[in-house]
Amino acid sequence: MKSIANSLSAKFLALIISILSITLGATSYWVIKSEEQLMVGALTEKVKALGEFAALVSADSIITYDFSSLNRTMSELTHQGDVVYSMVSSASGKAVSSYANYKDPFIKLAVRELALKNINITDWWKIISYLRTQRNVTHLVFPIKFDGKKLGKVHIGVSTVRVQRQIRGLFIEHVLANLGIIIFLSICIYLAFRVNTLKPIERLVRGSELIARGNLGRPIEVTSRDELGRLTKSFNSMMDTLRESNEAKDKAAAKSIDLNTTLEERVLKRTEQLTDSEERIHTILNTVGEGIITINKDGVIVSVNKAIEISFRAAKHEIIGTHSSKLLSDKKWVEMSLKSDYIDEKQGAFKGGQADDQIEYEGLRKNGQTFLLEIVVTQVELNDEDIRIVVLRDISYRKELEQRLAEAAHKSGMADLATGVLHNIGNILNSVNIAGEEIARISRNSKVVGLIKANSMLYDNMDNISEFIRNDTKGRLLPEYFIKLGEQLQLENKAILGETGALNERIKMMREVIDTQQTYACAGGYFETVDIKDLVMDSLRVLNSSLVENNVQVDRQFDEIPPCHIQKSKLSQVVTNIIKNSIEAMVKNDECNQVKKIKIRLEKNNEENIQLTVTDNGHGISIANIDNIFNHGFTTKKSGHGFGLHTCANSMTEMKGSIRVESKGIEQGATFIIVIPVVNNSAAINRKNQAA
Repeated sequence: MKSIANSLSAKFLALIISILSITLGATSYWVIKSEEQLMVGALTEKVKALGEFAALVSADSIITYDFSSLNRTMSELTHQGDVVYSMVSSASGKAVSSYANYKDPFIKLAVRELALKNINITDWWKIISYLRTQRNVTHLVFPIKFDGKKLGKVHIGVSTVRVQRQIRGLFIEHVLANLGIIIFLSICIYLAFRVNTLKPIERLVRGSELIARGNLGRPIEVTSRDELGRLTKSFNSMMDTLRESNEAKDKAAAKSIDLNTTLEERVLKRTEQLTDSEERIHTILNTVGEGIITINKDGVIVSVNKAIEISFRAAKHEIIGTHSSKLLSDKKWVEMSLKSDYIDEKQGAFKGGQADDQIEYEGLRKNGQTFLLEIVVTQVELNDEDIRIVVLRDISYRKELEQRLAEAAHKSGMADLATGVLHNIGNILNSVNIAGEEIARISRNSKVVGLIKANSMLYDNMDNISEFIRNDTKGRLLPEYFIKLGEQLQLENKAILGETGALNERIKMMREVIDTQQTYACAGGYFETVDIKDLVMDSLRVLNSSLVENNVQVDRQFDEIPPCHIQKSKLSQVVTNIIKNSIEAMVKNDECNQVKKIKIRLEKNNEENIQLTVTDNGHGISIANIDNIFNHGFTTKKSGHGFGLHTCANSMTEMKGSIRVESKGIEQGATFIIVIPVVNNSAAINRKNQAA
């Protein structure tokens, strides 16, 4: 029953019935509504004609006070079809006719509900008020006039029950007629669809079943030239192609059997080469400075490299098999792992989903010493088993270095410079992380697993290896597999060596950045002779990582200028801050596909001053803000504090120089102009500093 309901014919039949039902239903609804409007309109016109006639006749009766004639007129009017009541009221609103048709169902209902025994003239308004609450009674009023004078009104109530009854009958007729039409057309359309469409499709289905059973020699009969006929021809062509492909495979298999007889020695030799390659990979991993461990879904350590043994002061066999929480000094992780509802993949310190996060913990060595470490967790699936690869980095030295940098920057007023250095080191460390993860990825995806499986097959068939390679289906594939596997492992080895070289290059870059910073950290608040070109280049070197990260092009134009006698650390802070602000001002250039450019111009202004100009094509400064840009606490950045440019202005004033900014407005970029004195009254200032 379920297969019939899901068949194409059943779905098509349901679609046809739905379309016909909607179409005929909409048509019938429109016809019935039109008929209803016509019937109601005809009834209304009839009652209007009767009402106007009754108003004309009733004028004489009112004038002559002939109320018996007036009641006869109302009686005749009431006995017209569909009229519920008729009543005449005077100009003052009082009822002047008393006739009522007690046989009318609506009048009966009103008398019963209002508890009236007989209908008096005074009761008419009560009856009319009640009948106004009935949905099927329409009320009409016609004025009675004589010589332009209003004498009263004729009140008529009309029942629409007969019209509604006719409409319901018409609805039933349409439903029955539509049902017959739907059944007849559905059968006709279904039979045509079955003959012209379903039968060719059934033949295609039977043909696909033959292919599934491996029978490719029986083509499907083509009975039409339409799309189904062309599809059948394409299906037959596909069967021919498959048959030819199978024949070609059989020939290739026969040829490979002949080749296998000469490959036994080459396979053994290649196996030795692959084993050596595997050992080289393990050697490279053990030489990586980053600690790498793999843990299973329960948090148990499966493997470690040499860096882990060095960091935790423990041998490999002492670490493998223990729970990963024991690597941390915080005992809460061990206690948590002992709970019955504990899930390490979701609750542990090395839980999954942290591939993009660098998390810091306090590690615990075998001898009880603690040290700071940073981890990156990557969750992978290897041989149908979920494992996590954790890169652990001893950051004790880095933390100590960060602290020293912060202290040096604080003491010498170089906080911004220290932040830039740490930012650059952090960016370089991200590259180190990427290189470490790439090595881990190469190891995870290594073809060594396939080598072990292939070696296992050879070992299992060592007694009859020649027969295995010549006649066994899998054995015949091993020589070619070993050749390709060796090439792949050679590529893996090359990639790991490349990433190891990248790691060394990043470490060298960190040393260069730190050396540059230390040069300025050692400088005090005294005046000294400084080469401004070297100072600008040092600032660019400190911000190099940010420049590269944001893809900023730097155009340097340095004229020949004399050395300046200034406070080196303060000027370095000013230059670094201005260039950093320019980088940040161009963050949104990528949204409008605009190249980020910084132009640095160093020129001699006059005999007493030189001028350093830093121009960017970033967000720019509005005219309203340009006069406030150096004010204390003023900033346009969401995360800014308004101290940087104010401090720069104060520093330049202290050194008898100046700084100003120019901008044509928003999206027009900005230019910072720093005027540096060549010679300064440093003796007086130095004496002032010594006195302080």
